[in-house]
Amino acid sequence: MSSERFENCCEDLAFLFKEVDKTINITIPKESGEQRKNTIRKTQKKLDEVKYLLNDLDAELQQAPASYRNQMSSKARSLRREYEQYKYKLNDVTTSNSSMAAGREQLFGNSGDTAIERAELDYRAKLIQGNETLNRASESVARSQRVAAETDLGDQRESLVRTRDTLTGTNQELGKSRRLISTIGRRFLQYTTGSLQTNCCWDSLSYWKWVS
Repeated sequence: MSSERFENCCEDLAFLFKEVDKTINITIPKESGEQRKNTIRKTQKKLDEVKYLLNDLDAELQQAPASYRNQMSSKARSLRREYEQYKYKLNDVTTSNSSMAAGREQLFGNSGDTAIERAELDYRAKLIQGNETLNRASESVARSQRVAAETDLGDQRESLVRTRDTLTGTNQELGKSRRLISTIGRRFLQYTTGSLQTNCCWDSLSYWKWVS
């Protein structure tokens, strides 16, 4: 029973060591800032779990039969050395991370987290750019509306001018027609008056001839 528990602990340790190795050698070097810090903290928790399992191994080793104890003890020592190696590597990564943070602070000053500041500056720049784009779009719409209104007024003005010209031409034609009618009327009146006078003369002559 103790041997079975021992083997289960060894399998769990092998799995944890594989994850820790990948995290320390591959994942953490690619990260920075808060993401890197979070990964280091998670890796430290995994190493704490490794230490707990190693203590279980020691407890199982004390209860193991004498015939298996030497072999189990050798395995336990090997796993503990591996734990110490990963613990040292993680400590080295943590120290390197602190040095990098100190270097950035010295380079950029003590004005707070530079990553946050850069994010705020980027956000402000995007906000300003967005406002400028919106203003340009609004101005473009306003110009289009003015052009449309001016074009519409221009069309209406041209239509009114054409109507005025048409009315002017019509008035001129009406004036000509009135003058023509007046001329015809005067001539007709003159003709009628002349005819009446002529008839009166002839009637008078006829009357005197008859009387004579």
